[in-house]
Amino acid sequence: IPICTNQGVNSANRGRCNTTEVHAQNPTLTGEAQRISRALHPRIPRYSHFETDQKRLGLTGSLQVRPFDSTLLTIDAMHATFEANRDEWEIEAISFSRARNGLPQTDIYNYEIDDEGTLIKGTFNDVDIRSEHRFDELKTEFNQLNFTWDQNWSDRFSSKVLIGSSKSQLKNPEQTTFTFESYDVDGYSYDYSDMTAPKFNYGTSSTGCTPDQACYWTYAATVPSGQPELPGDASLIRLRPQGVTNKFDTAKIDLKYDLTDNFTLKGGVSRKTYVFTSFEARRTLNGASADENASGAIATAINGDITKYSQTVSVGGNTYLIPNLDAIRSDFDYNCNCTNQWGQFTVNTTNAGARGNNRYAKEVSEGWFVQLDFRGDVAGIPYRGNIGTREVETSLNVRGLRGGTSNGIEVVSVERSYKDSLPSFNLTVEPFSNLFIRVAAAKTMARPTLLQMVPGGGDLDATSATKTVTTGNPYLDPVRANTQDLSIEWYPDRDTLVTLAFFRKDIKTYIQSVRSEILMTELGYDPLDYGLPANQTVQRTQPINTPGGELKGWELSLQKPFTFLPGILSRTGGIFNYTNVDSDIEYYTSPTATTTTREKLLGLSPKAWNTTIYYEGPQVSGRVAFAYRDSYLSALNPGSSADFWGKNETFNIDAQISYKVNNKLTFIFEGINLTNEPDDRFVAYNTPYGNTAQDLLYDYSESGRQFYLGFRYKH
Repeated sequence: IPICTNQGVNSANRGRCNTTEVHAQNPTLTGEAQRISRALHPRIPRYSHFETDQKRLGLTGSLQVRPFDSTLLTIDAMHATFEANRDEWEIEAISFSRARNGLPQTDIYNYEIDDEGTLIKGTFNDVDIRSEHRFDELKTEFNQLNFTWDQNWSDRFSSKVLIGSSKSQLKNPEQTTFTFESYDVDGYSYDYSDMTAPKFNYGTSSTGCTPDQACYWTYAATVPSGQPELPGDASLIRLRPQGVTNKFDTAKIDLKYDLTDNFTLKGGVSRKTYVFTSFEARRTLNGASADENASGAIATAINGDITKYSQTVSVGGNTYLIPNLDAIRSDFDYNCNCTNQWGQFTVNTTNAGARGNNRYAKEVSEGWFVQLDFRGDVAGIPYRGNIGTREVETSLNVRGLRGGTSNGIEVVSVERSYKDSLPSFNLTVEPFSNLFIRVAAAKTMARPTLLQMVPGGGDLDATSATKTVTTGNPYLDPVRANTQDLSIEWYPDRDTLVTLAFFRKDIKTYIQSVRSEILMTELGYDPLDYGLPANQTVQRTQPINTPGGELKGWELSLQKPFTFLPGILSRTGGIFNYTNVDSDIEYYTSPTATTTTREKLLGLSPKAWNTTIYYEGPQVSGRVAFAYRDSYLSALNPGSSADFWGKNETFNIDAQISYKVNNKLTFIFEGINLTNEPDDRFVAYNTPYGNTAQDLLYDYSESGRQFYLGFRYKH
């Protein structure tokens, strides 16, 4: 834990502690000093605030032509754009994130450590504070064009041809971050007694100023003498333009032939091509965070008039200054992609920090299917269903950049293919009138994301004691599962539905990231380039296939109009469903583990329910929707002592009301997240030092209520 304790002295009147006062790993620490050093604390405690100015445009069109009674030709087109300018500002204590090079140098007093080993509140001296302002210019454009040909060749034989293409392009031409710093702040404090509303006090700077005053801040081109020499501790100019393009092309032919009145044979072939390309550029200087530091010329100019180049903001009851990007951009033209009198602002995609985000992947799936539909009755009990299989071959071509080798920057390319056979069976019987029993079984698969499969990953971090590298894994197999489903559906009248369903999935393989030790040479790196031994190993983090596990559960649904109620209430109704799921997935929770740990499936809530109450009148219609979701695990970080991260339970209320003026014009008013439900995320710890906190705050944010007013016109 990077907090220096002076052997547990608890006093506000302290000078800067020295770098020989070490932390949890030092066996010489005992008593209260050891207890403080081993306590959990927030890594970067901060407030964040986002403001987004956005606009959308959506256009759809469809043209149908029936040249003959048996022929239908359809063209569907869609165009959509989404543009947004987003400002983000934060104030944070960066000292608590330092955990290497013997540089904690922060003093603690007036603190409290709870029974779970968490430093829930404390006051600190010699804390380095940062305020930052990030601006993103974003635009996404989506275009899609489909052609469909439906043809009846005879009373029994028909076909359908689909040819389509879509393209989505995200452009982020400006992603800029500027920061101000304040070094050696005294009296900084945080209080996490209420995890949903932590309190911060940013103390006073060495000049005796507070965060809302210009004299509190500096724009530092270099770290002042006596400060920790860590990359990124000086002020930053981050220039990271980037973008992503996704292109999807599909072509398929489906055939249908009625063998008899009770049997129909279906089949078809398809080809789908998915191409993913991403790029990121960073400043041309050669390095990592240090390349983003401010230039001396800009620092001199800004420090000469901090007031001019800052703006006042308020978040969480704290008022402070952040860089004013409009003023800085206007005077210093940092967005020019050039070298000017203020510094070098060129960017390129081969910069060490950018290489990992310059990726290409092409996935082609070719397949065919055959299916037999059947219907009939046995002893007066109707039945219907189908049985069939889909055979698919997936071909993959992925490329990424790798740097730091003897040959400089290399393109790593991998091609491979794999096949899947996906049989399925569905059967529905009606033992009683309006009562249906459905059973289904199938083999399913979900392909890895193309991001997970791109090799390369940027540069090897060979400067730390533990050499690390993060890469994709082009040899990942899909998540495969055998599924079984059973449902009972009852329609007591034409408007009422009661459903009880049971399901089970035997997940044969799952995907998670793990860290493993591997020789540098096996990854294509020459240890001699880094001045390291020829047999040097590194810790590689990459996604792998794991054993999977079982998922099972049940769901109850009810849909009922309240026609039995008197008067206007007879136009109301309700829709309700409840889902209960139990899952046991095998995870590797340690970089060196050879055995697995069972936990819930990521992203899956054990319990969830939804209720909608509606009113349908001749002119006015409305509905209120209530949605509850149990807490769930969202991420896995093996080897960090915080293996699982998650999101706490949520309860959302949305509403919509519409007014029909006439048969052509209808007005609509909609409210989303009416209770301003927070996004409350947590981290669970179980460390070798006895920390057992299971619900520590990771992020707590409120997006606010959203209201929309629109109209629908039919001509």
